[in-house]
Amino acid sequence: MNGFTAGQPAPWIPPINDKANLKLKDVYILRRPSKKHSSTGSTGDVDALDVADDITNEESIDDGVSSHVPDVSKRVTVQELSRTVASISTRPPVPEATTILSSIGPLMKMTRPGNFVGVVCFYLLGIYCSLSSLNLANTKNLIHTVFRPSMLATLLSLMLICSTSMIVNDYYDGKSGLDSYKISNPLSDASRPTQGHHTNQNTKQAYKPLASGEVSYPVTKRFLTYLYASLMISATILPGITARLSVILASMLTYWYTQHLKPKTWLKNLTCAALIALAPFTSASAALHLLTNASLSGAQGLSMTWHQMGTLTLALFSGVMGREIMMDIVDCEADKAASVVTVPVKYGRRFASKVVLGCMVGTSLLITFGPLVQLLTMETPMKVLLKSGGGGLVMTAAGLKLPAIRRLGLALTASFWFIARAYQVQRTEGRDENLMDRTIEDSKVGVLLILTSFI
Repeated sequence: MNGFTAGQPAPWIPPINDKANLKLKDVYILRRPSKKHSSTGSTGDVDALDVADDITNEESIDDGVSSHVPDVSKRVTVQELSRTVASISTRPPVPEATTILSSIGPLMKMTRPGNFVGVVCFYLLGIYCSLSSLNLANTKNLIHTVFRPSMLATLLSLMLICSTSMIVNDYYDGKSGLDSYKISNPLSDASRPTQGHHTNQNTKQAYKPLASGEVSYPVTKRFLTYLYASLMISATILPGITARLSVILASMLTYWYTQHLKPKTWLKNLTCAALIALAPFTSASAALHLLTNASLSGAQGLSMTWHQMGTLTLALFSGVMGREIMMDIVDCEADKAASVVTVPVKYGRRFASKVVLGCMVGTSLLITFGPLVQLLTMETPMKVLLKSGGGGLVMTAAGLKLPAIRRLGLALTASFWFIARAYQVQRTEGRDENLMDRTIEDSKVGVLLILTSFI
């Protein structure tokens, strides 16, 4: 190897992608002649290593003196280096987009805009329940309250909480390698157990722009900073201390969630369930503060809001808790590879599926209890139906006009669906991924039934 000194590129190494972040000058050959072959060189007398991070002073390389090159403990052979550089050349390039504006499309997709529909539903239901508690529930009052500036700030805060929770989760999942595992190991229907006619060979792969390199981590972090700043500003103009504290607590949970709470078994599920369950509670407390002209103290407002929204909050909490554990069962292998200790990873699929069934039973009891008590305390509800006269259709229409019967019907429908699907999940121990996917997606309809059972 005579003629090659420190700083010269290796001629046998394959060309590297001509990218700004991958340059051939980062690879150097250090000549170290042995005592036995001091006059003639050989491949065995040459140590090749990547000193991209170890040599930063180019002047010490240009003078050709090998003694100026710092010694390193780990050395590799020329053949190993050739294979390493060849593998580096196949990596995806660093994304060229360095601003939020140039990456706004993928960033907005990371906020999961589809979830905003649910946020708006929670927001409207909270306002309606507050109006009902004061016997002011009519269309005019509802529209007037919904579009008040401070209430729109409440809606904005709820959307920002939803957005930041999604992006923070993607950010740390990408950093930990969990999303990279999901991309390299996508769920395929071909790998799932055949269930009847389900023979679709489509590949299920989530949209992960950070792991795929479509968006850089610094840009995402900067975007998160702006979102959290907007969230703190909107929290200052929310009506009532209860709503402000609720938003601040939720924002802190989204910030702590993935890095500190997600690695803790049970805490990640409890946090997600609490974030969603607090949404209608927050809008209800804000509306109640406005409707009472701020005449209630913080403790009185909290007590009145909980009296009106407590059952719905607990029902949502229990239902979302079960759904989150179902999603953990689906992601069990990916979480295990990323060392995320979820309930199914720690206790097994069988135990996790039983927890799902228990959560759904709890949700069903909560949503049916209120309408059932209301129906039983009504004054002769059967007389109201009999006065309508006519056949079964007429009596059914008359019964739907009664709030207690209508609410009970919706609650029983949602309860039957939740328990039936949860039982199927428990029976298969969550191993039928087609069933799991359908249950997770269809649970959105079940949540809608829960919300309507409180109107």
